[in-house]
Amino acid sequence: ATPDKPVIDPVTGLPFPGNVIPQNRIPDHLLDFLQHGIGKGPWVPVPNSDTPGQNYFVNVSNHFEANQFIARVDQKLGAATFMYVRYADNRASLSPGNINPNWSQSTTQPAKSIAANVSHTFSPTLQWDTTAGFSMFSQNLIYSTNGKYDIMNGILHINGYPTAPETWGVVGLVLTGYSDLGELYSSPTNPQSNLLEIRSGLTKIIGQHSLKFGGQFNRNYD
Repeated sequence: ATPDKPVIDPVTGLPFPGNVIPQNRIPDHLLDFLQHGIGKGPWVPVPNSDTPGQNYFVNVSNHFEANQFIARVDQKLGAATFMYVRYADNRASLSPGNINPNWSQSTTQPAKSIAANVSHTFSPTLQWDTTAGFSMFSQNLIYSTNGKYDIMNGILHINGYPTAPETWGVVGLVLTGYSDLGELYSSPTNPQSNLLEIRSGLTKIIGQHSLKFGGQFNRNYD
């Protein structure tokens, strides 16, 4: 609610006195949830600022971590053929800070790729080269309440929301002029992207000219 849009009593149709909903009009289970959350502090903290629309401030920090492993094996097969195999594994994670101690979110981004290359020299003027590779990328967004706290159905007793454990939490609640109160999500997300790539080419040197022929095949799929 804002001064120009007071909170209206649905029973009388008039604004609540002082623009505040009386405590006796709030269900006990909802009041307890607002005051204590899920045991980690109030879901709606006490204001610590008089700034309109920004009445609560707290310093938070993000945590980001990334690790990468790369391995490669090279092999020469005779005098004219060379090949290599390369593998890469990358793991990144992000845990953004949150002003509500009752919930948090974390994102992981695992990525893997493997590639192989074979090149063969038929003559000083003719060379063949082929590379094939496959890469996988996914992003996992998880909320700390998923599978642990059925807040909408089990705590707030609001019917009509999904009951699957992976959707447990609090849906987004936005009031004009105030910070968001919910977790602003529908369910954990796990988008994935895979890429298969094959390319091959033939290089022919004629005098001072170099001619290249080849092709490439890509396939992207989720």
